[in-house]
Amino acid sequence: MRIWGLALLVTLGGCAAAGEPAAPAATHSRAVAPVDCGTFVLRQVDEPGSRLPAAAPQCLAEAVRTRQPARLKLTRPTDEGDPIHETYESDATGRVRVTLDTRDDNFGPRAVTTKICTGMAIDREWFEFHKCDPGVAGPGYVDTHWRLTAVTDGRGTTKIPASVDAWLELTVDGEFHAADSVNAISGKFGTTSVGFDVTDTVSSAAGYIGNDPVQLAAIAGVGALDHVTVVSADREHLTVQAGGARLTFVRDGPASR
Repeated sequence: MRIWGLALLVTLGGCAAAGEPAAPAATHSRAVAPVDCGTFVLRQVDEPGSRLPAAAPQCLAEAVRTRQPARLKLTRPTDEGDPIHETYESDATGRVRVTLDTRDDNFGPRAVTTKICTGMAIDREWFEFHKCDPGVAGPGYVDTHWRLTAVTDGRGTTKIPASVDAWLELTVDGEFHAADSVNAISGKFGTTSVGFDVTDTVSSAAGYIGNDPVQLAAIAGVGALDHVTVVSADREHLTVQAGGARLTFVRDGPASR
């Protein structure tokens, strides 16, 4: 998946102008509606309307500077023309929540990921951030108990029956839990542009001296969960690539952790 430059198709929404007088204090406190910095559908680079209007990132930057909620939404195409949906939401702390939805990309990982970014800077008609935390995975595969059903590697595909207690859980607060039916593994995870990375793992130390190919495939597959690419994800199925193995999971209820 490669995403090129930005192009405008849909009109820019309203953005509060800098220097406007503050509204009178309300008698009763209530949530402040976010400033609408625009919703855009972008075209391929070098096509007519291929740039984001300067007012859009300026609107978001002003909201960040003044610590007020704002939202900028855009959709831009990959090389193949598949839409990638992005949402930028500032808050009262000056941070920006960046949500990337690639579920309509037929040539990349289908997932929703979120990062919290700080230090926004405008670069012509686009913008960048000085720092983004690893973020958390989107609701497509978080807080679910995923049962491992197949491992595909250089030896072929091995079906993993329910009798082999191999599973994966990712929690909304960034915890990673998994098991291969012999050992349990816990750690932390953070999202990446293609999936998630697992860090700080701790595992039980039980050994396996058998030669059951199904059990060996489950151990190897779960053990490969390190730098993970999410191939596809929906409410019922999760497929990931980790090392030289592709792991397929099915939803088996809510997360228990």
